This record gives sequence, C-alpha cells and structure tokens, in this order.
Amino acid sequence: MALNFPLRVWKGGEGKPILILIHGFGATEKSWTNPYEEFLVRGKISFDYVLADYRGRPFPPYFPLWQFRNYCLSTPLRRFSSRPPPLWDVLKEGGYNLVTWTQGKPHGPMALAVEELNGVVEESEMIFGKGTRLVLIGHSRGGLVARKWIQDHPDKRGRIDGLILLACPNGGSRLADVADFFARIIRAIGRFVPRDVSPNRGRMFLRLSAFYEEIAGLFKGVALGELRPHSPFILGLQRKELEEQRSRIRYLNLVGTSTVFTKLYRISIHDIGELREVTSLIDLLPKMIPRVMMPEEIVDKKGDGLVSKGRATVAWMGPGSHKEFHINHLRMLIDLDVRREIIRFLESREENP
Repeated sequence: MALNFPLRVWKGGEGKPILILIHGFGATEKSWTNPYEEFLVRGKISFDYVLADYRGRPFPPYFPLWQFRNYCLSTPLRRFSSRPPPLWDVLKEGGYNLVTWTQGKPHGPMALAVEELNGVVEESEMIFGKGTRLVLIGHSRGGLVARKWIQDHPDKRGRIDGLILLACPNGGSRLADVADFFARIIRAIGRFVPRDVSPNRGRMFLRLSAFYEEIAGLFKGVALGELRPHSPFILGLQRKELEEQRSRIRYLNLVGTSTVFTKLYRISIHDIGELREVTSLIDLLPKMIPRVMMPEEIVDKKGDGLVSKGRATVAWMGPGSHKEFHINHLRMLIDLDVRREIIRFLESREENP
C-alpha cells in the first residue's frame, strides 16, 4: 500500500521492537513529538489549556485586559525549562525504533485511520525488515484505531508484541450522548469571556471565546459519530473482542481519573500578592448540568475530562493490565509515572521474550 502522507521515523537499536504511535481525535503527530506545540480542533485550541502547572503559583499573574486584571490562568508547562520531555524523545533514548504520522483526517471516520495504520505497518516492515516485532501505542481514539486494526487483520496479529492504550474510550464516551446540551452550555459560557486574553501572543494562544465555540462544535460532531457508547462502531468493536483475546497480545491499559485542566485564579484585592483559586476549566460544567444528565467523564475521580474510567476499563484484559492515574486526558502524554509504566511494559518483554 503506497502511503500518501509522510512518516516520522527513528531507527533505534538492533533487535528493538518497532513502536507505532497513533494520536487521538483532532490531534497530530506532535502529541508524541512535541505536545507543548500541539493544537486541537484545526489549530484553534492549544494544549496549554491542559498541559499546565496547576500546583504552583501562576506566572505571569494577570491578564493584560484591564477588565480581567485581577485574574490569571495556570502557567503553561512550555514556559518551564524543567518540563517533561516528549514521549518520543524518551523512547528514542531507550533505543526503540519509532514510527508515527499525522492522520489525513483527524476528525474523520475511524475506518480511514485504520486503513492508514495498515499502510504504516506495511511500510514499517519495509523500513526495518520483515519479522521485526511491533508494539502499538494509541492515545484516546488512537487506541480504538489500533484495536480495530488488530480485529480486522488476523493474518498480521502474530507480529504484534503488545498494545498500550492511553486514556482510550474503549466503551465510548457519554460526552457524545449529551453533546447537544453541552454545546448550548459551552456557547453560553463563551459569551462572557473576551476574544483574546493571551499574555504572550503566538506562545500562549488562549482565545477563550473561540475555545468554547470550537469545543461546542466538537461535541456536536462527536454526538453524531463513532465515539458514542452505543454507536455501531463501539458495539462492533465489543462484538469482536473475542478475536483480540485469542490473539494473546499483551495489553497495557492506562486510565486517567482527574478532570482538573487549567485553573482560574483571582488576585485578592486586599493583598495584591495573594492568589485565590476560583475554579478549573471543567469544574464549571457540573455546576450547570442537571445531575441526571451528568456524565462520569467530567466527574473527578471517575473520569479524565473526556473519558470515564468505567468505559475505559476492559475486564478481559485482566487486572494486571489496568492502571489508574489521577491525571487528565491529555496529561497522560507527559506524565512521568505513566512513562515508567510504559517503559516497564516494554522492558518486561525484552527480559522474557
């Protein structure tokens, strides 16, 4: 299969497996290679919203617009020289052979991404040689793409040495079910924020009303698509799970349970040096949604802001394959504990081939 898109390739040590990294819905290969420069929703939402330091004191502690001069957001991690390196760089240092790409239609149908993955697998074999072991690593929807490919290509399962799922909606996401309601709420929130509150244009890129508008459109699109819990795609994936079990592929399923993204702070009028936390980005939504409609995806300790741990968990993968981390959906890409689990998983196979 001739590829009509470029691959990013790193040749590691001899005898090392090929790691194929598959990004999530609306993202690009930068999720792996440089998440601090990544954007979502056609380049309009910066990862700064979620890859932020919400434990330390924000800097700079203000918005440049006078009407918001007493407020600030969590500091983006890209501003810190000590930020975690991209997962791509960590795996390079480990000597692994790496392949990734930007999907032709990151917002498009799952079947197209699965077809692209099949071409990537074939091309990887040409680059690194036939018989080289493969490990698939998928973030969010990328994990579903990997699982669907495994189910649809029984003749190639023997080459798959493992599948690592990061914040994968294996049972779909209820955010898609309540998308129309969410879209109305989010658009209402967006009317009360300025067009641009970026303290450093071109670097921090925080267009809040554009953010809310794009998220509203994203939810609405997903509601009609394949990520709904009872969509034909999710139901079809579940019906063919036995095919995966029979393949005896090793699985590592890592799940997030924190809905804390960036936080909003207020500078005390009584003490200009004092900062008081107001809310986090996702915390606004539960306060505006009836409890009966509340999806676990946005309930702290039950979801990561986009995926619930209940729907991310797959019982037949076994308890040893499932691990939880109190981090949000996208922080999964840079979290140090997550990386240790990934490396441990990869090294365990090398020690016991």
